[in-house]
Amino acid sequence: MTSRKKPSFPENGTHCVPKSVVPSVPLLPAETYSEIRDILSKARGKAIAAVNFAMVEAYWNIGRIIVEMQGDAARAPYGDKFLDELSRRLTSDFGPGFTPTNLRYMRLFYQAFPIRHALRDELGWTHYRALLRVKNPDAVKWYMNEAADEGWSARALERQISVLSFKCYVLVDLKIGELTYQDIGQMDGYLRLWEEKYRRADDNPTIGLLLCSDRNEAVVKYSVLADNQRLFASKYLLQLPSEEELRAE
Repeated sequence: MTSRKKPSFPENGTHCVPKSVVPSVPLLPAETYSEIRDILSKARGKAIAAVNFAMVEAYWNIGRIIVEMQGDAARAPYGDKFLDELSRRLTSDFGPGFTPTNLRYMRLFYQAFPIRHALRDELGWTHYRALLRVKNPDAVKWYMNEAADEGWSARALERQISVLSFKCYVLVDLKIGELTYQDIGQMDGYLRLWEEKYRRADDNPTIGLLLCSDRNEAVVKYSVLADNQRLFASKYLLQLPSEEELRAE
């Protein structure tokens, strides 16, 4: 009888499975790494925000002490010397960033935000430096909350302030024919009405523009147009000027 050869197995008793059968499992699944990365990114962001606001609190307290030390305007000469000496010693101990100008910003910071708990801890010192440019208290509060709630960077906040700071309304009245005193008086009335009813505290003064086909210089000279810095009259053209007319201009 012919004996059959027994199949051989590894000594540890495991079976060899063809490589094509073993599923390919990555050592680090993408979703697992993404989750861990998000955890660390958020933690780092919170840590940076905490450090930034800790410095905001420090500057607020420095501003408070400066205000308390300087007192009223009668002690201004002493106050300037105090800032110079404070700047010299802080720079020696902590390095740059404590110039007399920066210390004055800290003083203004405390004066603009005297209630510590009114500050938003999402914002850093550069945000508050930008807010010091805004004079209207209601506007300051609005910008501060919007910047914190919407996650604006300091640059984005500065851009918003710059755009809205130059905001104003322009009332335009198109007149057919020669400019008259009645036209000017009517526009002046429109301006006054708009200022009273619709202009907000953070808006710039309203501008009135009268467009007419014939700008009467005598009317312009002897009317409120001569002294009113917010009321203007200009001539409009019914057709494009010729090349010669443009050269003459």
